[in-house]
Amino acid sequence: GGMGGMGGMGGMGGMGGMGGFGSALPEMDDFDIEEDRTCHMGSDMVGEARDVSKGTGEVVKTLEAPGTGYENPAQGFEVVVKYTARADGADAPFDDAHAEEPVVFALDLEGKDCPLPRGVCSALRTFLPGERSVITCQPSAAFGPDGDPARGVPAGTSVHYTTELVAFHKVDVYCDGALKLKTVEDAHTWEVFEDKHELFVAFELKLEDGTVVLSSDGAKTNAPYVVGADPASQRAYPPFMHHLATKIHLLSKYQVESEMSVGYGEAGDEALGVPPGAKLVCDLQVLHHHEVAPVEGTDGAVVKKTINKGEGWETGRPGYEGHCRYAVVRTDGSVAKEGGTEEPLAFTVGAHEAQGLPPAFKFAEKLKKGEVAEFTCPPAYSGCTDEVCTVRIELVKWVPVRAVAKTDDEVTLKVLEEGSKDYERANEGAKVTARVAVWPADAPPGAPPLEGSPDEEGEPWEWTADDDTVPAGVDRAARDLAKGALVEVRIPGPWGYTPAQCEARGLDAALAGAPLTARLRLVDFVKGKDDWDLSADERLELQAAKKAQGNALFVQGRYAQALAKYDRAIAACQDDATAGDAEGAAAKSATVRGQCHANRAACALKLGRYDEAVKDATSALDIDGSNVKALLRRGLAQAKLGEMAAAKADLKRVLELDAGNREARRELLAIREKAEAQRLKEKAIFGNMFEKIRLTRPEESETGGPG
Repeated sequence: GGMGGMGGMGGMGGMGGMGGFGSALPEMDDFDIEEDRTCHMGSDMVGEARDVSKGTGEVVKTLEAPGTGYENPAQGFEVVVKYTARADGADAPFDDAHAEEPVVFALDLEGKDCPLPRGVCSALRTFLPGERSVITCQPSAAFGPDGDPARGVPAGTSVHYTTELVAFHKVDVYCDGALKLKTVEDAHTWEVFEDKHELFVAFELKLEDGTVVLSSDGAKTNAPYVVGADPASQRAYPPFMHHLATKIHLLSKYQVESEMSVGYGEAGDEALGVPPGAKLVCDLQVLHHHEVAPVEGTDGAVVKKTINKGEGWETGRPGYEGHCRYAVVRTDGSVAKEGGTEEPLAFTVGAHEAQGLPPAFKFAEKLKKGEVAEFTCPPAYSGCTDEVCTVRIELVKWVPVRAVAKTDDEVTLKVLEEGSKDYERANEGAKVTARVAVWPADAPPGAPPLEGSPDEEGEPWEWTADDDTVPAGVDRAARDLAKGALVEVRIPGPWGYTPAQCEARGLDAALAGAPLTARLRLVDFVKGKDDWDLSADERLELQAAKKAQGNALFVQGRYAQALAKYDRAIAACQDDATAGDAEGAAAKSATVRGQCHANRAACALKLGRYDEAVKDATSALDIDGSNVKALLRRGLAQAKLGEMAAAKADLKRVLELDAGNREARRELLAIREKAEAQRLKEKAIFGNMFEKIRLTRPEESETGGPG
């Protein structure tokens, strides 16, 4: 087929003067800010003159119209230039042949084989596309001390070239000059094609007289060019493609000139109509490509081909819900298994095999939204019985699933709509407005909710954040969202309804502590006061209220939530200064802080967090060294950690302060029993070792201890 959208690439007419393309680029000195400014003159610099001859004054350019972009031409680039030339002091130009019709040539910064003087060629390296400037050259950078009388340039006269850089094209030379690659249009895509990548290339391969001998429209229905494959197996493409495949970029347009040595050689190709020893020209553009690479961690057993790269940056994370279409295809093209053909299939990252999906779905978590990939897999990954199959996965979208903040990762939410981009969140005391519907966790699809409306109709819920009037899981989720967000919340029993909430909301008492599912859209919130805005009296009231809430939750067995309430009570009045100047306020606040630390230790014991229990009990004892509950809880925690000496010391101190404390006595007895059991165990292990030691060391007592 023809070249489709490549009509603008035209012929190769401007390439005749390419003899100087082999010149090397000059070495760049350290970055020079003045040089950089000269190379990027903007509209604010119109009329400004800049020395472009490294301070010698030999060549000066004065900006008339700024260019665009940020790139300048370099040695060997093809430049398209309009200009008029006038000798200093003359009224008329001595050369205006290219005032309207541009000249095309290979730029040599020394002016070799160029139609313009050395100074003009050197100055062009500082031009941007579209820039027009007057280049003033001293005789040494133009026609020398003798001038050029034939052109009308007197001896010793400077010249002024009003020059416009219409365009320029990068030109690279390969294969010892036998292959020249000109970038006609740079798409600024920087992917590098590597071995095994598949390229879909639109091209027209022509003889020098313009006769097309081979072409392709680059459609994905064509056989791709495979980077690194044997050129003999890819005769549907230009014979020099293997030299260029890793040097060209997606969507950029190129023109190529090739000598016979990198074309069809001395023999030519009779079938294509290529004469012996023919030179070739080619217009070329890679329209699509597939990355092909082994999947990390499979020792090359699984190979991924990326059909569509997708969009954005987000990939799957543990617990995320992915929506996809997939098919497992055998080598003969038949489909062994498929899913999501009508509605996209939902799967959970990390749980795909439990959902009956092929093991290759473990690689799906690395895909981006809209990405399409084919994984060529052995049976262990594809689920096929005895052959290599291809698992094709189209990742339609990711639905983020994450833990709700400050719920010990117990409450999770699935993000259905993200909401506003604002980072502000509802805080404690905020007035929250949300549309909420709540179901039992095991409710079947379509079941009516316990409360609220599934279609977001009816009156929204309104509550004050952290006031315990709505399920804690709902409250915490609302405080973890942006306005407008819509989520589905999974709420385990301890974060669901309390008995008091069931009674107040007219719900069956059996729902207290039952796991729930909620659909929540955060409509609005008005933030509550921050701590620094509270008066001393308000702080004391908050401290007392949070302690009371914590106590109620502890009785219900909701230890993680109780911990948070006690923590908030401690933060409300962190020290005596925040309690205010009222008589007794500081002492009262300190007492409550100590009680809250002791209660936090009780929660930590229930949750098996023994290190935290020791830390909180110690904080309580720092406030009141005779706090019996704090001593008891620290002793119990130390016993759990195996710190028996410290545990015994705390428990004995408890009995000194409260001789009737049964829990302390029970734990001390348990410690003694454990110690005795350990002693007997060691005696059985070591047998008569102690007797032998006694006989060899008469100075030791019968018990084996120091005499």
